[in-house]
Amino acid sequence: GNLIVSNTVNGRDDTDNGILVRNSQRNVLTNNRVMRQLAAGIAVDGAASSNTIRGNVIFSNAEKGILLDGVGVDANRVVENTVRGPGQAIGITVYDGDRNIISNTSFVGHGGSGISLTNSASTNLLVGNRSESNGAYGLSIYGFAAAYGNRVISNRLADNGSFGIRQFGGTRNMYTNNLV
Repeated sequence: GNLIVSNTVNGRDDTDNGILVRNSQRNVLTNNRVMRQLAAGIAVDGAASSNTIRGNVIFSNAEKGILLDGVGVDANRVVENTVRGPGQAIGITVYDGDRNIISNTSFVGHGGSGISLTNSASTNLLVGNRSESNGAYGLSIYGFAAAYGNRVISNRLADNGSFGIRQFGGTRNMYTNNLV
């Protein structure tokens, strides 16, 4: 793996993703500042697994703060980050990824949801996060029957524009000890 540490990535609204990890394993992204990208601040896609995203400050990106995108984007850890708007549609999206851990991260002030699990995002663990003051939901699961077995434990999902938790489909997801 690679170490991506203490960088400032300022897209000035003219680039795609700030930091992209594609088809790569065991990378550590830490203490970076990523802002004003046209897509995601940090994107992980392809068969990128077992990566750690820790201690980053990500803000004012057009689409998402963090994107874990695609089948094979599994077993990644998103820990102790600050992800905030304004301007970002969603704080973090997990699209199809499995067994990812999102913990102790703040998702505040996005136009849409703070946290979104989409399509077949399954068996992910969300614990100790703060997702509040977002325009839509603190947490949304859009997965029909495919998003299953996600565990949402001890998160603050309050003071959002719509619901704290909104599940559109999905099965066997567990919500425990959350403040909504």
